[in-house]
Parts: sequence; structure tokens; C-alpha cells
Amino acid sequence: MKKLTLTSLLILITLGFSSCSAEDDSALLQETSSENLLKSFNLNKDSNGQFALNYELGEGASSDNVLDSETNTNNIYLYSSDNQRQVASKSQGLAIQNGQLSVNFNDTENDKNHRITILDDDIQMKSGGNELLESYEISGNGDGTYDLDFKVADGVAVDFIYNDDTRTYEIHLNSSLDATQSEFVQTFTKQEGVAINIDFYDKTSGLQKTDGNGPDGVPDPQVIIEEGGPDLD
Repeated sequence: MKKLTLTSLLILITLGFSSCSAEDDSALLQETSSENLLKSFNLNKDSNGQFALNYELGEGASSDNVLDSETNTNNIYLYSSDNQRQVASKSQGLAIQNGQLSVNFNDTENDKNHRITILDDDIQMKSGGNELLESYEISGNGDGTYDLDFKVADGVAVDFIYNDDTRTYEIHLNSSLDATQSEFVQTFTKQEGVAINIDFYDKTSGLQKTDGNGPDGVPDPQVIIEEGGPDLD
């Protein structure tokens, strides 16, 4: 009788541990799904005209990257994975085609998308682009804020202007002997349903807009940040 009682007790303890382990795994997947699968990202262009993407996934998250060659969009699909127990950091080079590249983070479990679009010159055409702007990068912080870091050439003055008509943050670059600062950081807060539009203007280029809207000059480069559901167009 004592042996039977001891055996039964051991079986109950084993079943209890198994149940707790299964519940822990389920809780981890539920926690990952309820939180952002994407913790942060950084998309940058260096002084040589090369683009790169770095992003960090939440614990228990994995990703697959599918390139849409027609639109030059990197569709990065995010999902929970019981094989991924640690925070994962990923990096890759990007190529701009026909003056455009896009990165689209698709959260497949929370129906949330983040898309960053860059309109810029191809590296082969760098001499015809914005020569006052040496490098720039945009970082998503995972809390609805985005940091823009950029560096200008020596002797370049920077003016920050918000255009209410076009809802665009304009950054005007102009030559100035009095300019002493070369590195800048601006933080933008995303409003629901409103894209963040950032336009750089080389005020020394002499290029004029043809539509009569906004400032004189052609924006180069342009950064567009959008958030939305799975139907984000």
C-alpha cells in the first residue's frame, strides 16, 4: 500500500512539472505576441553612398526577408518562434534602385506594419546629388519615436522648418562661413494616421521646383515613415 501511494505521488509530481513547463512555453509565446516583435531598427547611408539596415527583434521573435524586386521593397515578416529564446540582432546591406528603396516590417501577429521609404540618388549618380549632406540615418525606437541623425560637410548651415501645408519636415542646407556644427540629431513622434515626411534641400544647387509648391529646390534625399495595419499602401 505504501509503495502504491509513493508511486502515485511521483506520477502526480511528474505531471505537475510537465504541466508547468507547457504553461511556461505558452505564456512566453503569448507574451511575445502581445508585445512588439520589432524592438528597434536603424537604416543608414554612409559617406560612401552605401545603405545598410540593422534591426533588433524581441525575445522569442524571428523574421523572414522577402525582396519585392519590382518596387525594391524588403518585406520583413515578423513572427513568434519557440526556437528563438534570445533577442536577435540582424544586419544587411541595401541597394537603391531607380532612386528608391523601402523596408516594410510586417508584424504578422499584431497586424502592425512599419514602412520606411528612401528617395535618393543611386550611388553611381552621387556627384549629382546633395553634396552638402555627407551621411544620414533613421532609427525607430519602438515607442512611436524616430531619431534622425545626419552629418553635413564643413561650412554648411542647417535650418529646420516644418511645412504645415505639406506636413513635411524640411531641412535646408546652405553654405555659410559662420557654420560650426556638422552633426545633428532630431527626434520625431509619430501621430496616428499621419506619415513622417522629411525632405533635405540643398539651397546651393540652383534646381527649382516645377509645381510651385514648397520651397525652391528639389528635395534630395526624402525620408517617409509610415505605420498602419496589414493593408498599409
